[in-house]
Amino acid sequence: MEAKSFLRVNETSEEFYTRCNNLTYFDCSEEEMLWWLMGSRRLPLKEIVPLSVVLVVIFLTGVVGNVCHNNLTNELRHFRLKE
Repeated sequence: MEAKSFLRVNETSEEFYTRCNNLTYFDCSEEEMLWWLMGSRRLPLKEIVPLSVVLVVIFLTGVVGNVCHNNLTNELRHFRLKE
């Protein structure tokens, strides 16, 4: 959710901050407080796609590295650990 969805009529973001952080005048719902403290529940697509691409590249690099290492250790016996 966007910040605008939690603002009341004619309320600025500064007034929202005061309303949700001032202990003497605390007028915030649980949902508003969670949004203010933890952020929105879902990331926008612009952030998820690059993050997913980076994580997939890291995963594939690990898989390819493990496969290459296993192939090398099978071909070159002196790389194996002695048991």
